[in-house]
Amino acid sequence: MSPPTTIHITLDTTPTPSSPSNAHNCPPLFTAGPLDLNKCDAYCLLFVLLVPFILLWLSHQSNLLNEKSHQTTEDETALRPVWASATTHAQLLGLVEQYVYRRISWGPWDAGSLRDRWPEKRFLKRLMRGGVIPIEISEGGLQTYLKRGRSDTWWDVLLPTYAQSKGRGFFVFVMPYPVAPFHAFKKAFLTNLLAQDEYAVTVSYHRSGGWYSHSRYSPMKASDEYLEAGALSRFGLLLPFMQDRVLKEGRLVRKDRVIGRHGGIDRAVTLEDFMSEEPGEAVPLLVSRPFVVVRVEALDHTPVRLDEFVYQEARDAGFIDVFMEDELSRAVGGLYDEHGIRWKTGV
Repeated sequence: MSPPTTIHITLDTTPTPSSPSNAHNCPPLFTAGPLDLNKCDAYCLLFVLLVPFILLWLSHQSNLLNEKSHQTTEDETALRPVWASATTHAQLLGLVEQYVYRRISWGPWDAGSLRDRWPEKRFLKRLMRGGVIPIEISEGGLQTYLKRGRSDTWWDVLLPTYAQSKGRGFFVFVMPYPVAPFHAFKKAFLTNLLAQDEYAVTVSYHRSGGWYSHSRYSPMKASDEYLEAGALSRFGLLLPFMQDRVLKEGRLVRKDRVIGRHGGIDRAVTLEDFMSEEPGEAVPLLVSRPFVVVRVEALDHTPVRLDEFVYQEARDAGFIDVFMEDELSRAVGGLYDEHGIRWKTGV
């Protein structure tokens, strides 16, 4: 009987590409330790760990948006009747000044350009003290900014719209049409604006009740019909790849709607261009007597401070402060008291 044969077996524990533990062909992330995880497993684990934080963040954002929406609704509900019940120009101008200076949160038109993108307001303040109501302003040139709408929905807050544009500076304001003899300097102011040759000016006249009458224009016309053209996107990084569009019309309205083609018709400026509701309902006092809507436009894309230019023209015409600060404060304070609202009354 032959002796038993001894067989030596060597086990190779080196993993192979076809190893079942690596069925997804992912390279090993850890080669030693109690766990043998690959990159696919690591990504899944990372996602699982992040899910609670993502849900917590979404819940927090939802609560913030609900609070902001609730506060905006409350402010609008409280302030809408205040604007509508102003019976004197001191009350109206006091409200306008507080709105422009962000002391109240709601007004009957979108004043974001005045409130958010125009930090130096001293010339605006001097014009308001003289009875001028600023509506919208831009210095022109190349701009990238956050474009806010009249509503703050969760979608608009979570993914706001960005604008990247090139435009001409402009300034739009409203002023009661001067009829009293002691307001003769205001007539001279409008006459001087229409006679100067630095900027394009449109003065649109309106009758009592807000009915449009006619417009007068300065002799200067810009080479571009539009005031502002550019791209809009909810993702700022995509702005350079978006198609340009007309964002704001100028004095001329293009007949063919093609950027770069010249030739058009003169366009009037009305309060309906800026207010989301009828001006007679939002601010009855403003349309209770004849008024003018004035738009001053730069001729090219060079940045310019048109509020300063308009103030200089007003001062040269003998413009004076019709209302003092304490007068506006008392007028607005009395208006708030009538509606049971406690707000900061200093302007």
